[in-house]
Amino acid sequence: MDRLVKKWLEHAKYDLETARSMYKTRRYLYVAFMCQQAIEKVLKAKIAEKGKGILPIHNLVRLAEISGVNKFLDEPQLDFLADLTPLKHIVIKFVKSIKKDIKVNQVILFGSYLKGKTKPSSDIDLIVVSPDFNKKDEIKTMQYLFRKAARINSLIEPIPATPEDIKKTDPRDFLGQVIKSGKVIWSTR
Repeated sequence: MDRLVKKWLEHAKYDLETARSMYKTRRYLYVAFMCQQAIEKVLKAKIAEKGKGILPIHNLVRLAEISGVNKFLDEPQLDFLADLTPLKHIVIKFVKSIKKDIKVNQVILFGSYLKGKTKPSSDIDLIVVSPDFNKKDEIKTMQYLFRKAARINSLIEPIPATPEDIKKTDPRDFLGQVIKSGKVIWSTR
């Protein structure tokens, strides 16, 4: 067995043993977290077995796709994997990543994740509001956001907006609809 595969499986076994110990002490939230960690490591072992190396992602649905395990899972099982990837954690990690370079006023969630109608392939649709975005360099801004998003979770679909865009939006256009129906999930206020 490949050394990397063996390492991932050993770590997964350790996480399950930790979950079992936590269960005995009734620390149930930690049990769920450790089980999620074990699933992630088993999927990464399968990916390593295919020779794809180490991937810096934690989205279980995405890992299942890359490993090919998704072909053996039905829709409820894929939905379960999606539920184990906490959205708030993903967004906070993304915001921390971009805050190193720019000022972030707000992040607005919209689309299927907000409506609770996600599928394993659903995007995490976000409006990122920053005074540092420059309309003259929209392409560079989009490239920057997508590069940062890809390092956190490949399902993040960030759309840049300035505070001025938010203030002067028409409720009939796309941004207006998003602001009307979206939810601020991160704010400096």
